[in-house]
Amino acid sequence: MVEEYIVEVEDVKEENLAKSICEAIIPQSNEMPLKDYGYPGPLLGTGSYKKVHLGKRWATDELVAIGKMDKTFIKEFELEEEIEREIEIFSILSDHPLMIKYIGQLEDNDYIYQIFEYCKNGTLKQLLTNKGFFDVELTRAFTA
Repeated sequence: MVEEYIVEVEDVKEENLAKSICEAIIPQSNEMPLKDYGYPGPLLGTGSYKKVHLGKRWATDELVAIGKMDKTFIKEFELEEEIEREIEIFSILSDHPLMIKYIGQLEDNDYIYQIFEYCKNGTLKQLLTNKGFFDVELTRAFTA
């Protein structure tokens, strides 16, 4: 389970501990487009056409989320336009303070890899599912 690997980051010492743990569990990628990243780490989530794993950008020591999409699946279900729209929307909204940062995209012959800012507490949906509901203060934090 991902929770076993994710350390709550309260201060710099714990952040360094979290990065050390991630170094131990995220292998150096042998996949050519991801040579600068540790991938795949623990599975963070899945969607309709994407699996997202924890990764690490070696040059900056930054934890990232890497979504992997199978090109065959995308073509089979004619999702090319949907993927292009998703990438365009992420690119436009990436600098918005309430949106996850879209770092970029890499691809090889078989897969498209989308690289995002890593959110240690998961997605808004996961937070809502775990919490059950948001009180007024938490709602204000997300809608400010």
